Amino acid sequence: AANSGPTYGVGADSLVLTGGSTDVPSGETLTSGGLTLQGATLQDDGTVSAPVTVTSGLLKGTGTVSGSVSNPSGTVAPGDSPGTLTINGSFTQGASGTLEIAANGATSGSYSTVSVPSGSVTLGGTLELVPNSSYQAAAQNGDTLHVITYSASRSGTFSTVTSNPALTSGNQVSAGYDDANKVVNFDVGNPPAPA
Repeated sequence: AANSGPTYGVGADSLVLTGGSTDVPSGETLTSGGLTLQGATLQDDGTVSAPVTVTSGLLKGTGTVSGSVSNPSGTVAPGDSPGTLTINGSFTQGASGTLEIAANGATSGSYSTVSVPSGSVTLGGTLELVPNSSYQAAAQNGDTLHVITYSASRSGTFSTVTSNPALTSGNQVSAGYDDANKVVNFDVGNPPAPA
């Protein structure tokens, strides 16, 4: 079938993106039997109808993945600084994967999130906050950013939690796991005590 209109892709065949950038605009759908990013960027602002594996490269955008997302060793950066990436499947991040959260502030809507409305979440690797210059300076003890919401279960934890660039105040950062409310948080704490 020809690739045209709002839906295009490779049907049930698998698709491997090895470089460059592929954009899925709002209102359009990219379909495949399985999609693997190997050094490529996938900007999903529409719908990707396929399970996605990020072995290297970047998955980002405000769209939907109709399938599970596995991030063994790449980067998932939800939103368009900020925004929400919706995964209609499970989300798994391996030991060498990074979840990158853009933040312009600590209020809902001013930072990026991953929504997993029907699947489970398995965590590992790095949770990285990427604050803009305003939030880098304004972040304070007690800020809680709800960066992942899910409906099923959560297993695993992030092995590294960081801010890049570092928060101006020197505040420490950590991940919080609220399984009762099915939320994973990025928490800002106090600066380290003086030596």
